[in-house]
Amino acid sequence: MEFRFGTNVSAIDVQGGAVRGVLVDGVLLAADGCVLAAGIDSGDVLRRLGIDLPLYPVKGYAATVQITNHDRAPELSVMDEEYKVAITRMGQRLRIAGTAEIGSRRLKLRASALRTLIRVAMDWFPSAAAYRQAQFWVGARPMLPDGPPLLGPTRVRGLLLNIGHGSSGWAMACGCARVVADLAAGRTPEIDLDGLTLARYATAAA
Repeated sequence: MEFRFGTNVSAIDVQGGAVRGVLVDGVLLAADGCVLAAGIDSGDVLRRLGIDLPLYPVKGYAATVQITNHDRAPELSVMDEEYKVAITRMGQRLRIAGTAEIGSRRLKLRASALRTLIRVAMDWFPSAAAYRQAQFWVGARPMLPDGPPLLGPTRVRGLLLNIGHGSSGWAMACGCARVVADLAAGRTPEIDLDGLTLARYATAAA
């Protein structure tokens, strides 16, 4: 087994309706099968294969802060329903994440969104962490209009999908990976995939 990191996968080579290879840094690597799990870029790869999905980047923001008062920090995750911001303890840190922006794939930190995250955290746990030293993140979450991810086979033989998890990527990652690994190995997954496959988008699956 060989792992390659920091590489550019630009296309999947399909011949006769089946996967024959993957283009990696301009070099075609032979392959009998492929799992597409490329986040929001999965849509571009699939369109080149004639599979058009309503996969859109929905931007979200997160702040990570060091806990300074452990007695005042939460032990469990908290969800602020008014602002749709989640606060989660990660060891010695708090992760504050939320918002959903549609429209642009530009990954630029927006000051007002970041202020909202910190304000919500300070409202809940005002003396728990070093909020002034927060580290910020922005990402484009690959979302489908009806919610669940897409898993499993496509009309291209050997091409499996693991895409469209939206803001629940971390929560679903291990379970989805197990499902796709079972399919790739020819095993029957332990969960019913009805409603989770490409079949729910009839035009794209045809």
